[in-house]
Amino acid sequence: MITGIEIVEITGHILKVCHELYRYFQKIENVDSTIAIFLKEITDFSAVLGNIQTTVTQLGESGFIERCGKEHWQAIGNSLRDIEDSLQNLKLLTLQSDRGPNGILQSLFWKTKDQIRLDSNAFDIDLRQKEISICRKVLMLSLNMVQMYVFLKRIL
Repeated sequence: MITGIEIVEITGHILKVCHELYRYFQKIENVDSTIAIFLKEITDFSAVLGNIQTTVTQLGESGFIERCGKEHWQAIGNSLRDIEDSLQNLKLLTLQSDRGPNGILQSLFWKTKDQIRLDSNAFDIDLRQKEISICRKVLMLSLNMVQMYVFLKRIL
């Protein structure tokens, strides 16, 4: 069973990868619509993950998941792990660890190489964007469920 701490930990890892991908894609000058949509989706997804982290932290772990639908949050945890793996794979496909051009000519070649790498991975980027979009919508619904629970608990 997943715990509140695990949710916060997983979302933290995903936020880190989202930030790295966002910074990388921001540097690309010739951004096509696939990348632009992906950047927007990463930004929106990161905001929802941040809200989930804040809410789980504020409510505390004690009984949080049990009170808010154990099976639902178990499925959310599994989805978050899948998204984390998916984003890590995308990061491996797009980012290159030995990047580091020194001169202008090397910089131009790296930019061209980056663009070719992105173009060749456009299908994967589009697929990850759709996965993130679906996960973001489910997380927003889950966040609303938790907020409604907290609200009802206060007035009852």
